[in-house]
Amino acid sequence: MYKLRTKTVEDGGLILRAGDFIKSTIIIEAGQVEVFSIFEGHEFKLDNLYRGSIINQLAMMNIDKSVVNIRAVGFCKISLLDSSLL
Repeated sequence: MYKLRTKTVEDGGLILRAGDFIKSTIIIEAGQVEVFSIFEGHEFKLDNLYRGSIINQLAMMNIDKSVVNIRAVGFCKISLLDSSLL
């Protein structure tokens, strides 16, 4: 079974950090997020994602760790779909 929970994130708040274990599929309900990577101390912006975007679909397939960082740009509301058993 899956469970869905909602979370708000303030501007600049990290939603996912590279190396974190992926536990949820993330759905952006409002606002936007920035996907970025850090290499040799330098930050590289990869993309901006907006309302309706889905992140970490692979979480449901037991992929272990994230390879990117994701942070809120402004106020952001997300839903987390967890694959944990209830």
